[in-house]
Amino acid sequence: MVTTFTDLDVERAAILARLILTADELSRYQSQIHAILDFISKLQMIPLDDVEPTTQVAGLLNVYRDDTIDESRILSQEDALKNTPASHKGYFKVPAILDK
Repeated sequence: MVTTFTDLDVERAAILARLILTADELSRYQSQIHAILDFISKLQMIPLDDVEPTTQVAGLLNVYRDDTIDESRILSQEDALKNTPASHKGYFKVPAILDK
């Protein structure tokens, strides 16, 4: 089933996308959209009744690890602030990025 996509449809889509198109562009986009819709209609004719849905086609799996605390990586507040150029009451002091 090929749906016709008129210049008016292309113009409406352009308005929604806030695009200003010339008459040549409207005509070109109409033929391109028609070709896309024609291709989609061909894809819809492929029998997929025996095909299982999938979300991963490369066979990759997510690999998770346990979230464990490594005691050697825990820093005290004093150690965390040791190399900072400026701190205030136990916090990093950074330049303001917003005007008041």
